[in-house]
Amino acid sequence: ENSLRHTPEGTTATLSARTTRDAIEVTLKDDGPGAPSTDAERLFQRFARAETSRSTDGHGLGLALVRAIAVGHGGNAILSGSGSGFGVTIRLATGRQG
Repeated sequence: ENSLRHTPEGTTATLSARTTRDAIEVTLKDDGPGAPSTDAERLFQRFARAETSRSTDGHGLGLALVRAIAVGHGGNAILSGSGSGFGVTIRLATGRQG
């Protein structure tokens, strides 16, 4: 929903998944305007919004919920991309090693 709401028409969003030795990573990236890297951790806080998105609908809960759910399952969520594109990766441990 963030990719649809906070990017201009024509933006491409890509969903990908991969496994590593001990985790599954799911990433959603877009080629929209992104967010300043200085906002990366703050955007995971409840009710936090990037300055550029203050004029759009929403309450700033989406990424906070994403991280809370990931952490609740023993994983984490991180942001990638700044200035040119935006991405979030959810990493969940598989419980196996090797």
